[in-house]
Amino acid sequence: LKFGLPLVFIIGYTVLYLYEPHVSIGLVFHQRAWIQREILPLSPLAGCFEPERISPLYNISDAVYGRKRFEVQAGVPMRMG
Repeated sequence: LKFGLPLVFIIGYTVLYLYEPHVSIGLVFHQRAWIQREILPLSPLAGCFEPERISPLYNISDAVYGRKRFEVQAGVPMRMG
């Protein structure tokens, strides 16, 4: 007890200092009919975002930094899908 308690405290403090723990309990129940009512249908976007319609002058980051190697995601949970 004389060595165990301080050792647990030091290890716990080190872990909390080095890492950022997140604890969440995400058990949520939704009615399927409610989810279907909330989903809005999308109409076609008339080709606005087709790659051949985008001007190369619009975004030169590919030329400056090279092609993307990874994407950053927001991390928002999609619970109603």
